[in-house]
Amino acid sequence: MLDKIIKLFKGKKDPYRWDVKKMLPRQESYEIVCPYCFSKFSHEDVLFRAARYDNSAVETALQTDPVLNKFWDMVGVDSAEIGDQNPVLDSATYPESAKNYDGSVIISLEDKFGNVSYDRICPHCHNKLPKSAGRAPSNIISVIGGTSVGKTVYIAMLIDILQKYTQNNFEASCMELSSGIGNLGDFDELRRRILNDAHSATDKEYIRPLVFRFAFLDNTIPALTLCFYDFPGEAMADQDFLKLKASHIANASGVILLVDPLQCKVVAEKLGVEIIDNSITLKHVLANLYQAVIGNQPDEISTTPTAIVFTKSDELKALTNLENSPIRSNSNIFEDFKHPGYLDLDQTNNISNDVMEFIQNIEKSFINDVRAIFSNYHFFAVSSLGYSPINAKVLVEPQPCRVDEPFLWLLYQLGYIKGRERNV
Repeated sequence: MLDKIIKLFKGKKDPYRWDVKKMLPRQESYEIVCPYCFSKFSHEDVLFRAARYDNSAVETALQTDPVLNKFWDMVGVDSAEIGDQNPVLDSATYPESAKNYDGSVIISLEDKFGNVSYDRICPHCHNKLPKSAGRAPSNIISVIGGTSVGKTVYIAMLIDILQKYTQNNFEASCMELSSGIGNLGDFDELRRRILNDAHSATDKEYIRPLVFRFAFLDNTIPALTLCFYDFPGEAMADQDFLKLKASHIANASGVILLVDPLQCKVVAEKLGVEIIDNSITLKHVLANLYQAVIGNQPDEISTTPTAIVFTKSDELKALTNLENSPIRSNSNIFEDFKHPGYLDLDQTNNISNDVMEFIQNIEKSFINDVRAIFSNYHFFAVSSLGYSPINAKVLVEPQPCRVDEPFLWLLYQLGYIKGRERNV
C-alpha cells in the first residue's frame, strides 16, 4: 500500500509528511496476557488441559476445577455451566521429549498415557488460551464506560467494520478465534442479537471476551491477538467495581474510554432528555477511574494509549438547530471517514479538536482532568448505529460513523500502522 502511494508522487514534491512510529519487530515469542483474567505471564508458564480420553481411571477422570469455577463465579456465570473438566497438566513436570514447540513456544504436551493435548490454559484462571498466545503479541483492547453508554453495540459494530472494510483498506485479515469456554461464532451471535429486530440493543448479559487475530498480509509485521472485553454492567461511579477490574485495565495495551454526552447536564437539558444516572458526570467517571486504577500506578498517571470516545454522535445533530449551540453544524463529528491504509493524522487531529471544542462548551474542566491522569490520549466521536434505536431496538440497517478510528489510532500508537499529515 505504501509503495503504491509513493509511486503516485514520483517526480513530484510529496505534499505529505509520513509519521512512522517505531514498528515492532517480529520475535520468536511474546509475553502473554490472558484474555479472561488479564494476568501477564511468560509462554513458558502456561498449563495444559488434558486431552479427552478414557475416563475410567480415577487419575484421568473429569473433575471440578476450583480455579476455573472461581473466575466464572466472580463474573456472574453459574459454575454449573462450566461443568467438570479434564485434569490440569503442568508441563514443567514433564520431560522435554513430551513437549512439542513452534519455535521457542511450547504448543502441545503428551501425557504419560500417550495422549497429546493442544489446549493451553492460563496458569492464573485456567481458561483456555488462544492458539496464537505466545506466538503473536497479545493486545488487550479494554473498552470501558458507564452504564448505557453503548459498549456492547460499539464493540459489535467495531468488529463488523474491521472485517468488512478496515482489513481491506490496510491489507490485513481480521479473523475470530475460539477461546476459553466460548465458541467460534460468538461474535456472529452477538451481532445477530443486536441487529435482529426481536432483540434489545442494550442487552446486559455478560459478554465473554471476543478474541480475534488481526494479521497483515505483509508478514514482516507481527500479527496481533486482539481481545475485546465488555465488562458486564459496570458502573463507572462504583469504586469497588473498578478495583476489582484494576488489573484488567492496567494490563491492557490500549484503552477505549466511552463517554455518553447525553449524561452531561448541559446536553441533556438542551435536548430535553432524561439523565439516566445523576451520580455519573464526566468528572466523576475520571475521578473514580483515577482513584481505583491509575492512582495505584507508580507515576500516578497512565501511559497506556487511551482513546476518549464520545458515543451517540448522531444525537448531537439536534443541538445544531438550537440557539447558542455548543457544536457547529459543519463539525467533523458528523462526517464519516475511512482511513485508506494509513492513519490520516489531519483527520484525527481535526476530530480531536472538534470534540475538545464541544467539551469546552459543555464542561470545561473535563479536558484538564484528562490531562492530569493520561499522558497519551486523543479525543474521538463515534456513532455505532448512525441513529438512535427505537424502543431500544435496531430496526434498520446501521450507518456507523468513524467507528474504527479510535482503534486505528491505538494501532498507530502501538507501532503497527503508519500515519501521515499534510506538510505545513
